[in-house]
Amino acid sequence: MNGSRLLPGTLLRLGAPALLFWAIGVVGGCASNGKQLDAAIGSYNAGRYQQAYDQARQARQSSSGAARFESAYLAGLSAIRIERPLTARTYLEEAARSRDPLVSGRAEVSLGTLLLEDGEPRQAARAFDRAAGKLTGADRVRAKYRAGLAYRAAGDESAAETRLSDGAQALTPGRFTIQGGFFTDRLRAVRRAEQLSAEGRTWSIGPATVVPAEARGTTGWAAQIGDFPTRTDAELTRRRLGDSKTFVTKIVAP
Repeated sequence: MNGSRLLPGTLLRLGAPALLFWAIGVVGGCASNGKQLDAAIGSYNAGRYQQAYDQARQARQSSSGAARFESAYLAGLSAIRIERPLTARTYLEEAARSRDPLVSGRAEVSLGTLLLEDGEPRQAARAFDRAAGKLTGADRVRAKYRAGLAYRAAGDESAAETRLSDGAQALTPGRFTIQGGFFTDRLRAVRRAEQLSAEGRTWSIGPATVVPAEARGTTGWAAQIGDFPTRTDAELTRRRLGDSKTFVTKIVAP
C-alpha cells in the first residue's frame, strides 16, 4: 500500500545524548521500505554506523523516488563514519540529484567537504555553490562562505572574495564557534582539532582549526570548529556532534 509520512528526527531533540539524524522531508512508497529506512536512522542515531550503512543500502535498493534519495544520503553519511570516503561520495552524488532542495543541498555540502579534504578545492567550491543555490537561511550563508574558502584554496581569489564578502556580511553580527578545548601545548591542540574534524564530517562542518587564544592570563591554542551567525545555531550543531567536551564561544577577531 502506497503512502507518505514524515521522517523521524526532523527536529532536534535537545538534550539527547546520541547524535540524531535530522532533516529530510516526506518519504513516499510502501510501508516496508519506510520501516527499513527508519531502522537505518535508528542505527545511525545509536552510533551503529556499519549497521546503519548496511540498512540504508538495503532501503535504497528496495525503494524509489524521494525515499531512494534519502536512503542514499544516509548511506553516504554512514560511509563517512566508517571511513569509506569514496563510497560516501558515490552515495552523496546520488542524493544530490534529489528534487528535495534540503536533501540535495546538504548532500552537496557533504560532498564539498569530502572533496576539500581530498585536495580538490575547485570541485569542492562548485559543490558548495550548488548547495548555496538550494539551501536557505544560515545553511545557505555557510555554504556560500565555504565556497569562498574553497575557491581561495584553489587560487581563485576573485571568486573567493565575492563569496567571502557576502558571507561575512551575513555572519558578522555575533559570530560564534564550537570550541573543543584550550591547550598550552600546540601539538595537543592539533590532535584535538583532528578529532573535531572527524566528528564534524558527518554534519558537514569543518575542518577544525587551531587558533591562538588566552585563558586566565595564560596564552595557548584553542581547537575550534564551525562559524555560526547566532549562539543558538552553534549550540544546536554542538548537540548534533555529541561531544560533551565542547562548548560554544564567540569568535574573537584576529
